[in-house]
Amino acid sequence: MLYYVRTLKLEVGKSVYMDIFDSKKLWNVEVKVLRRERISSILGDVETVVVKPLMKSEGIFNRKGDMLIWLTDDQKRIPVKMQTKVAVGSITATLVSGTY
Repeated sequence: MLYYVRTLKLEVGKSVYMDIFDSKKLWNVEVKVLRRERISSILGDVETVVVKPLMKSEGIFNRKGDMLIWLTDDQKRIPVKMQTKVAVGSITATLVSGTY
């Protein structure tokens, strides 16, 4: 899903929709484009687009907490940060290296 979202025109305040197959069912997933934000990353200070997928499925992608994804606001849309809530707090994943 994330790879497909990266190819789309993302406008703040709008949503994009896609179908995913999970738990032997087809689910329509909404991805909200929340805001633009400048963050520090391994790439330096970068402009990003923050998106929030709204999962509805019951399997691997079970919706138990909010997930936010920061994509660079350029043609490559590199995911530089992800954050989600879990039962005991939250998890943040940040890009630490890569080549392109």
